[in-house]
Amino acid sequence: MIHDFPLVVGEKTYTLRLGINAMCRLEEKLDKKVNAELFLLSLVAACRKGSPRLSDVRLALWAALGDHHPDISDKEVGQLIDDSGSMVDVAKALAVVMQESLLHLYTGEKKGA
Repeated sequence: MIHDFPLVVGEKTYTLRLGINAMCRLEEKLDKKVNAELFLLSLVAACRKGSPRLSDVRLALWAALGDHHPDISDKEVGQLIDDSGSMVDVAKALAVVMQESLLHLYTGEKKGA
């Protein structure tokens, strides 16, 4: 089962989930130029290096928010990142969600299990 991950911004807690529906949302936004898994893997690597593209972080975060916050817009996700005070912290948290979700999606395992 894909797990939910909390993201606290100010006094509000958002719930992130990167399951099949989020992957499909990503692929629809990417216009099938690349599959969601490759996009997420490259974004994880970029986040670890500290050099992710801002639009990629916003897109992945938008997709991860979709199951629990279906009406959130791109602009609102950008504002959420601004409100967090640190795009780097959001990217690092998102990298953990992406890594855990991809591991579970393909192996059924959780990191550290």
